[in-house]
Amino acid sequence: MFLSNRKVDAVCRCLIQFLGVIKDHQDVSKNVTKDCFVELVRKIIVLGSAAAEGATPANMIIVMDGTETLLPEKRSYLRTETVNGTVDVHQWVDGRLESWGAQHLHSITPVFSGTFLSLPQFSTGCHPAGKWFRNKLDGFQILQQLTHLQKLSTGLSTVGTMETTERSPELTCYSINLFLVNEDQIQGEIQLAKQRQHQSLSLQLNTGTEETELIIQDGDGVCVSKFTVTRDTDCCRVGSQSFLITVGCLSALLQFRTQSEFQVFNRQLRRDDDPEKKQQSVFDKRTEDSMALQYFQFYGCLSQQQNMLQDYLRTATYQKAILLNEADFKDKIVLDVGSGSGILSFFAIQAGAKRVYAVEASPVDTFAEMLVKSNRLSDRIIVLSGRIEEVSCPEEVDVIISEPIGYMLLNERMLEGYLHSRKWLKPKGMMFPTYSDMHLAPFNDEQLYIEHYARSNFWHQTCFYGVNLSGLHSSAVDEFFKQPIVDTFDMSILTAKSVKHCVNFMEAKAEDLQRLEIPFVFKLLQSGLIHGLAFWFDVAFVGSKMTVWLSTAPSEPLTHWYQVRCLFQTPLFGKVGQTLSGTVQFIANTRKSYDIHITAVVDQSGFKSGNSLDLKNPFFRYA
Repeated sequence: MFLSNRKVDAVCRCLIQFLGVIKDHQDVSKNVTKDCFVELVRKIIVLGSAAAEGATPANMIIVMDGTETLLPEKRSYLRTETVNGTVDVHQWVDGRLESWGAQHLHSITPVFSGTFLSLPQFSTGCHPAGKWFRNKLDGFQILQQLTHLQKLSTGLSTVGTMETTERSPELTCYSINLFLVNEDQIQGEIQLAKQRQHQSLSLQLNTGTEETELIIQDGDGVCVSKFTVTRDTDCCRVGSQSFLITVGCLSALLQFRTQSEFQVFNRQLRRDDDPEKKQQSVFDKRTEDSMALQYFQFYGCLSQQQNMLQDYLRTATYQKAILLNEADFKDKIVLDVGSGSGILSFFAIQAGAKRVYAVEASPVDTFAEMLVKSNRLSDRIIVLSGRIEEVSCPEEVDVIISEPIGYMLLNERMLEGYLHSRKWLKPKGMMFPTYSDMHLAPFNDEQLYIEHYARSNFWHQTCFYGVNLSGLHSSAVDEFFKQPIVDTFDMSILTAKSVKHCVNFMEAKAEDLQRLEIPFVFKLLQSGLIHGLAFWFDVAFVGSKMTVWLSTAPSEPLTHWYQVRCLFQTPLFGKVGQTLSGTVQFIANTRKSYDIHITAVVDQSGFKSGNSLDLKNPFFRYA
């Protein structure tokens, strides 16, 4: 039995992501049998889990059964053996044998929720014996990847399944330092005293349905402290990789080894296994899971960040607005919502900000952290990983900065998160941008209308490889006309002055953006057909010294937002001096976008038209 190439490729890509050495996963997927591939997965799981407990050096070498790999920099080598279905790994260091194997297998349990893999010796059908992989990540990053790997490889094979019907609560171990403080130690400011016996401890997380038990042990396995965390426990995040728990008059600060470790712990702690009791965040309630995953994966790519950074008008205008209003940032606390690469955070620092909290939910937060460290600003820019609706900002802020803008201003529904962030803003705080004007105007463009209609001509064919497609022509026309058209145009095609709708970010509520209705009355400046409505927007940065505008109008230099045009199903004819009136409705959906409904009538003739469009599925004509 052979695995499907699609599933093999998916798992191999996951392996590539955290092993970083297989250059061509297509080679791996050729003639891969189920047994040999699962054995490869099992090897990585066993050795990866052991590495997570610090059993191997950071540059761990993974080898196949019956092979030896020399580690010259450590003057050691590893050998793996499978005996009676159990994997043992032996490491010789300076001539001294160190074995670790079965005692580390328990760490597989939380990854596989009670199931571990134990299969016959690795076959050469996938990789020849002696092929090795160099690990480039720490153990806890491996465990994060293994969780995803397990989901991808579900259904391959599970041999040696443990009893799971009455499985004990999931247990996860972390390396921490422990700081304790009580009221007697508070003198003006809280001072933490780090006791020698509280260094290099292990934290075990025992998650139940109603509460979570935190067990802190020293190197000898002796329990140093124990906490029970429920929904009512006073606890919060501190900085980027610490957690504070207060019980009575005693507070304990748990400092994790890495930020990624803390993030895993934080997600585990806040997870609720009972879906009926799960408390959804504001973001979860308004967004489908699949859409959220797609969205954050898209913005997690450096290529997409580069596309935005290379929009000169966008990037330069943001920097100009911040630096020209330097007094609004100097020695201030700033919150950067949806920070991406962190470019706006760096601009705030350039203007003299005391501290910036950069909130980012996509995987690009890792790259932002790298930029912060490489620019030696770790003490002033703190990257908070997560959605703005779910993270906890350590303090109130003086200024909120963000680039929460999509096509037609509203697409991607980032503005709601921007408005939500105001809960962290001080009473007299500022927001950059401060407000936005959405413009709409009727246009005449017969070429565009004909071209768009012609896209459906493919479905006119009556003999496409012997098949009559014409039955789908009308459906294709309907689908194409539901697409807003993203491109640019000359102002001369507009048949009336634009109407604008203002959204004040300092005052608007997130609920206000659930449904927007924009009425319009246009006095036509020329006679002819009206093929639809054109949209663009301007945003204003209102500082104490200067107001700076960022415009996407067709008369201004082009941005990556372009302009958007929505066609009517049927063009309308109007004469100079007549009025075109109607409404545009934006109704938010759970796909991080909006459904658009347009109704329009030429008042003097009574002729009506309109359209319903899907902003989530635009047609990019500029390409």
